[in-house]
Amino acid sequence: MFFNQQIKRFFPPLILLMGPPGSGKGALARNLPALQHISIGERLRMASLKDNAQSDAIRHCMEHGKLLANDIIFNVLSSAPELKTPQAVLLDGFPRTYSQWDLLKRKLYMPSAIIDLQVSEPTIHKRLSERKRMDDKPDIIEKRIEDYFNNTRPMADTIIGENKSIPCCVIDSDDLNPDEVAENVRVFLQEKDLYPSVIVNGRNSCRDLTT
Repeated sequence: MFFNQQIKRFFPPLILLMGPPGSGKGALARNLPALQHISIGERLRMASLKDNAQSDAIRHCMEHGKLLANDIIFNVLSSAPELKTPQAVLLDGFPRTYSQWDLLKRKLYMPSAIIDLQVSEPTIHKRLSERKRMDDKPDIIEKRIEDYFNNTRPMADTIIGENKSIPCCVIDSDDLNPDEVAENVRVFLQEKDLYPSVIVNGRNSCRDLTT
């Protein structure tokens, strides 16, 4: 108990942002400016532009829809400057596998909340086909969707199911625009004292699995 209290004193609250590619995680982060945002995908894309062996490995994996080694991904995460400030962090893109979840628990710390954006597969295809990124080619899109539903989605369900004490907000983002999704998440986080309180109007369609 004492160790966990010390961790909370020196590290910012982590809010896991889960959801398939194309579920609007980046848009949500932009609409929650009071939170810091660590996008593992974006950090890896930036790292891939450098001129060294590790960058070549990162670029090769991303261009072919392959998962990177856990140590490379965790090094990117653990070196993020956002983890050295008190402001809450929205963590996007990690963990994606059971082994990464184990790394997070053992080498970092447990999250304070989980945001789970759910979206249908046809919507995923439509959204990804409209984007322009090196890992959004049709064959790579298929691999990423398959990897999500075969690996990341079962892991997310297990995390949520086995950690009932972690507040979890589940949102079906198929029929909501980015502003509506952000409003629902903001209300949820305010209720958990993880986001500054403001006056918010509208219906909250977030399902809190802890209540």
